[in-house]
Amino acid sequence: MYKILSRTLLTLAISALLLISLLPELLRWQAIRALAAQGIELEINYLGLALRKGEVQLDGLRIKDQNQLDVAVSALTLQLSLLPLLDKEIVVSNFKLRDLTVKLSNNQELQLGSVELDGDITVLLPNTAEGSTQKDLSIEMLEGFILSELALSQGPQSIVQIDAGEIRGLQFRFANGAESNKSISLTLSDIALNDISILGREHLNPKIAKKFSEHISLAELRLNQLAFQQTGTNGNAPSKLSVHSLSIAGLNTLLLKVPVEGSPDQNHRSSGFPLVDAVQELQTAPKPAQAKQKTNKPQTALQVSLKEFQIGGGSRFTLIDTSHTPATTRSFEDITIQIDNINQAKPKEPSTFSISAKTDEYGSLAFQGDIKPFLETVNASITGQVKSLDLSPLSAYAETSAAHRIKSGHLNADIKGTVADNKVDVQVLLDLRKFYLENLNKQELPKETKASTLPLATALNLLRDNDDRIEFKLPISGDVYAPDFSIQYILGIVARKAITETVINYYTPFGLVGVTSALVSSATQLQFEPVQFSLGENSLANGADKNVDKLATLLTKRQKLTLTLCPFTTAGDWRQRYKIRENATVAMTPEQFSEMEALGVERGALLKKSLVEKNVSAEQVIVCKATVNNKENSAGFVSIEL
Repeated sequence: MYKILSRTLLTLAISALLLISLLPELLRWQAIRALAAQGIELEINYLGLALRKGEVQLDGLRIKDQNQLDVAVSALTLQLSLLPLLDKEIVVSNFKLRDLTVKLSNNQELQLGSVELDGDITVLLPNTAEGSTQKDLSIEMLEGFILSELALSQGPQSIVQIDAGEIRGLQFRFANGAESNKSISLTLSDIALNDISILGREHLNPKIAKKFSEHISLAELRLNQLAFQQTGTNGNAPSKLSVHSLSIAGLNTLLLKVPVEGSPDQNHRSSGFPLVDAVQELQTAPKPAQAKQKTNKPQTALQVSLKEFQIGGGSRFTLIDTSHTPATTRSFEDITIQIDNINQAKPKEPSTFSISAKTDEYGSLAFQGDIKPFLETVNASITGQVKSLDLSPLSAYAETSAAHRIKSGHLNADIKGTVADNKVDVQVLLDLRKFYLENLNKQELPKETKASTLPLATALNLLRDNDDRIEFKLPISGDVYAPDFSIQYILGIVARKAITETVINYYTPFGLVGVTSALVSSATQLQFEPVQFSLGENSLANGADKNVDKLATLLTKRQKLTLTLCPFTTAGDWRQRYKIRENATVAMTPEQFSEMEALGVERGALLKKSLVEKNVSAEQVIVCKATVNNKENSAGFVSIEL
C-alpha cells in the first residue's frame, strides 16, 4: 500500500512538473488558436513563465490582423505581483521591451528600440460583478519609463525620430457609466524627449538633399504637468487639455525655398517650400476605399490651455532660398521665444509673447507684444527693434521688389503697431546706415517693372545726412488677407510712396518745388524756389536773403548734397539797365547781350559767395553757364537745381 501510494504521489508530482513545463506551450497554442478564430495571426517563438516569481518572457512575438495592422516585438519581459490579482489589481514591475515595430494600414510605421520601466505600473480593473458600484479602470505609473530610438515614418518619409525619452508620473482613469457620465482623465507630471528629428530629407530633390541634412531637430523637449479630461461623449461638455509649461531647447530649423515648377495638375501645386509641402501632404487624409456613412453625432470640442511656452537653448533658424541665383542664405541664432497664458476657453484674453534672436555677427532683433490666437480674426499688438541687420545678403529681394541691387547697408528699425480684426496699422521707423543701391540693367529688370520706375537711389540720397544715415517712416496698413498685401508690395510700392512723402515733407520747408514729377523722371529736374535779384542789378531782391538762409541751412545739414546755381537775366533787366521803355521790342546788340551774360555770371558768383560765407562748402555749390531770356519781362533770378 505504501509503495502504491508512493508511486502514485511520485506519478502526480512528475505529471505536475511535466504539466508546468508544458504550460507555456499549451498557453501559446491556445492563444494562437483563439486569435486565429478572430482573424488575427499570432506568432510566438518563445513563451516563458515563472509562476512563483510572476515572470513572463516573450521572444519573437508578431501579431497581424485583417486591417493590415502588423505588430512585431523582438523581446518582452515583465513581472506580475500575483496576490493583487485576487483584488482585480494588476501590478507590473521589471517591464522591458526591445525592438517594437508597428505597421499601420495607412502606410505608417512606428519603431521603438527599447522601453524600460522605472518603478511599477498599477492597473485597477473595473468590477463587473452585478451590483458593484466600482466600474472604473485606472492606471498609475508614479515613477515612469525610459524609451530609446523611437521613429515614426510614412512610406519613405521620416516623420519623427527620437533618440531617448522619459515619461514620469502618469495617471489614467476611465469611468464607464451612462453615455453622459463616461469620463476620461489623464495626467502626466513630466515628459522629456532628447535628440528629436522631425521630417527627414527624403521629400527633397536629391541634388539639394546632398547639401543639407536635417530640417527640424530639437536637442530637448520638456513638458510639465499635462492634464486631459473628457466628460461624456454626447458633445455637450468640451474636452480639456492643459499644460503648465512646454519648453524646447536646441531647436535647429532649416527651411528651403526652391523654384516653383508649373504643373497643370492642380492637386500637386508646390508652394516653393519643400518642408511645408511635405507637412501638408502628411496632413492630407488618404481617401478611403469605400465612403463611410455620415453620422450626426456631434464632435466633442477640445479646449487647450498652455501657461508657458519657451524656445531657447541655442536655437537656430536658417532660410536658404534657391529660387534665384546665387542662393540667399539667412540665419538667426540664439533664438528665444516666450509665450504665456494661451487659453482657448478665454479667447478674448491676450497671450503675451517675446522674441529675440541674433543674426550674422553683430545683428539682432527683439519683439514683444500680445496676440489673441483663438479669435476668428487676427488681433495683436507688437513693439520691437532691429539692430545692425546687414542688408547686402538680401539684394535678390530688392531686385524683385524695388528693381535695384543692394551694394551695402545696415538696418536699424523701431516697430510699433497693432492688428485689429485683420486690419494692420504698423509704423516702422527705418534707420539705414551706409545704404547704397545700384540700378539693374534692362535685361535684369523684373518683367513687371515699368520703364518709368522711380529712381529710388536718387530719392534715398536726398534723405542721406552727414553721417551717411537715411531715416524715414514706413507706414504699413491693409488687410492681412488681401491679395496684394505682401512683403514684396510693402518693400516696393509702399516703401517708394513713404520715401517720396518723406522727401516732400523734409525739403518743402527749404523751398522744394516740382517734387512729384522730379522723382518720377530725373534728378536734374528737382528744383527749389529761385533766388530773385533786383531788376537790372547785381543785388538780392527784397526778401531773397531768407531764401538764401534756407539753402545754407539745408546744405549744412546735408553736406552730401550739391546744388547747381543757374543764373538768368531777362528782357526786364535789359530794359532797366538801358532805360528802354516797357513796350519796346527787345533788340539787344551783341555788346548788350554780352553785358547781360556778365550780369548773370555776377549774380551766380554773388549767390555762391553768400552761401560760402554762411559756412557752406564751396564744393557743394556749382555755378552753371548764364542764360539770357529775352522773353521774360520780370527781374532776373538764379534757379536752384539738384
